Amino acid sequence: MRFLITMNMPSAKGYSVHQITVEHESKTIKEFWNYLQDNEFIMANLMYKIRNDDLSEYWEDRGSLIINTAHIGKVQELIEFKDDRYGH
Repeated sequence: MRFLITMNMPSAKGYSVHQITVEHESKTIKEFWNYLQDNEFIMANLMYKIRNDDLSEYWEDRGSLIINTAHIGKVQELIEFKDDRYGH
């Protein structure tokens, strides 16, 4: 399952927090929550959304990532909207 994680640490661009999209073997957000509570460090796959010149998009797996759970501020299930309901 894919999750959007907001980290309480500076981004490479100098912002005070940054977000990462990861894929983890957990089947639900509650299962992921339990996994986070039981582990100081977790491993997941870092996912990047790539936009082609024709504006089509796909996800690229950038490999394994180890995350220090002490720096996680927020986690949510990644929800992708297929339409332009918010004008973006």
